[in-house]
Amino acid sequence: MQSPLQANSIGRLVPDLPSECQCGRPLQSRTHSLSECPLYRTHRHLLGQGRQAQIRTLVGSRQGITHLASFLSKSGAYEKH
Repeated sequence: MQSPLQANSIGRLVPDLPSECQCGRPLQSRTHSLSECPLYRTHRHLLGQGRQAQIRTLVGSRQGITHLASFLSKSGAYEKH
């Protein structure tokens, strides 16, 4: 299975790859993985709160990238399953 952050792009390019989330949601997306998926609830605080946790901030600022990298590393959300 692809990582949560790949589903938005690779799933469209390679339709044979599964796009469902391990939690059972039929379509895994960045938004789902970062803010909704129950599998990553315990690590979500690493992303920050409010505006800090918005995808645009997470990928558009040095501090956001640091928070995102910490979340991905500690949650295992980047790993293939």
